[in-house]
Amino acid sequence: MAIIELRNVGKTYGKGECETEALKNVNIKIDEGDFWSIMGPSGSGKSTLLNILGCMDKPSEGEYLFNGKSIEKYSVDELSYVRNTHISFVFQHFALLNDYSVFDNIILPLNCKKMTSSDKKNKAEYYMKQLGIESLGKKKPSQISGGQQQRVAIARALITEPDVILADEPTGALDQKTGEELMKLLKEINIQGKTIIVVTHDEKIANVASKRIYIEDGICHI
Repeated sequence: MAIIELRNVGKTYGKGECETEALKNVNIKIDEGDFWSIMGPSGSGKSTLLNILGCMDKPSEGEYLFNGKSIEKYSVDELSYVRNTHISFVFQHFALLNDYSVFDNIILPLNCKKMTSSDKKNKAEYYMKQLGIESLGKKKPSQISGGQQQRVAIARALITEPDVILADEPTGALDQKTGEELMKLLKEINIQGKTIIVVTHDEKIANVASKRIYIEDGICHI
């Protein structure tokens, strides 16, 4: 079953002479458990597509279905629930809070949920162990390596147990060896059943995914 489907989706910014067509007539079906990469030159529409997939932005035209339901039919609360529960983001520069410990960064998405401190702690410890960072809980992001910081960001993305993980250039701030290790980790997470979509400019990184979208001038080629 398609967890995500885009039907003739377009996205336009600005009006008149300032109008820019960022995406044109995009048609994509992404099934549960898929691993997709999105490639394309700078300014091609990769980030625009990722923001639409993550329900952070809406198409100017066409239809986006999540779990078979058009996002236009979701109420504001339902859409917020989708973003907070079913979808998680991993960013290039980690987006960690430097004044917070690793542990507190990881449990951050749980703070808006009705959970006991004990349950939050158990979930955080579980994902920290899964990602090999269980000894880093009390450290600040500035005290650990870039690869470790990205593992913290992935643990934070996983802790809500989302259906879809969207990663925007997740290896961009890492050296090649660490980036390759991170992609192996994402592949393992995908094998466990998570749907993963990665934006990258690196051919080697894109090859880890089983399916690929190439964007040029807002047009998607699959």
